[in-house]
Amino acid sequence: MRAAVAAVVALAGCHVVERTETLRPHLTQQLVDEAHARDAGAATIVLATDGHLRFVQPRACPSTNVRRQHRVIELETRPNIATFVVGMIATSIGGILIVRGAADGTGLYTVAGLGLVAGGGPLAIAPWVGNGTTRTKDGERTLREAGPEVACGDRALAAGRATLQVGGLEVRGTIDDRGVFEVPVFDLVDVFEQPRPLAIRATLDAGGAIDAVIDGPDALETRRALRERWRQPKQTAQSGAPDLRPGPLRASLTATANGPAVRVVLRLANLGTGSAWDVRGAIVAPGTPAIDGRMLYAGTLAAREQRDLEVRIPVTDAVAATLRNATIALSIELRDAEHAAPTTPIQLRGPILVDAPR
Repeated sequence: MRAAVAAVVALAGCHVVERTETLRPHLTQQLVDEAHARDAGAATIVLATDGHLRFVQPRACPSTNVRRQHRVIELETRPNIATFVVGMIATSIGGILIVRGAADGTGLYTVAGLGLVAGGGPLAIAPWVGNGTTRTKDGERTLREAGPEVACGDRALAAGRATLQVGGLEVRGTIDDRGVFEVPVFDLVDVFEQPRPLAIRATLDAGGAIDAVIDGPDALETRRALRERWRQPKQTAQSGAPDLRPGPLRASLTATANGPAVRVVLRLANLGTGSAWDVRGAIVAPGTPAIDGRMLYAGTLAAREQRDLEVRIPVTDAVAATLRNATIALSIELRDAEHAAPTTPIQLRGPILVDAPR
């Protein structure tokens, strides 16, 4: 009888173990190959954080998708029901034999019954102990595959000189080796007014044209930064009121390293007893589109302070030849936060002066 039980135990394991192997993603990344960047799409114009326009050529780079995978071995241990059944049968028979041996006084039955119970009990209990799932890592596999082309910045477009059409304004300027246009945006638009998209068409002296629209969050952030450039912290209250009084308005033609330019200067004084805020002026010169619509900024003008507002406007050689010793008509509309500026534009009509080179 004991030999039979031992054979049953040897043939019937307490657990069933199932082994599975899986590959699980460990790390996925995209590698951008900037060394093999190429020009992608048409050249465009973007707005830099300092308020200047940049002429750039967008670039695209090839990419590689790298996927790293772990090989995971999973061992799931479950109870062997067959072993449990064998244990229960052996225990039951052993119990019957023990009872019979006790009743008949037969020691053989009792001994056999005790043997079956001793062998069958563990078989009935053991399958329910030590079950569960274990996972172990067994190496790593790396897969590489070609990814899509991705935008990877731009390169400066040093295009020489250009004439821009911006919202009806004609803007002349030089593009340096960094692609930066010499005329900043805040010379063309009032940074204190409600922002609007700027449609730009640039005609390059070297040939060709570039169209762009400056808009979106970046433009708003740049406008905010430019306002802070001209604006000082405003007092919540001040004892006096500003009183802005314009002085002489002059316009002259001068030569610069980048070519001819028109220089407009307005002397402005605050004769009041309080500061004036967000002080600026807009040039109105419909007869001379090359200088029409330009801005002059003073920012904050303290009480009893006097300052010259100045802007230098690059022009073409042809415009310079037309203006030299000619009569020019322009006016400046003053603006400020407190409406302390005069509502009547400051007028200038007369010969344009010729300055020394600057």
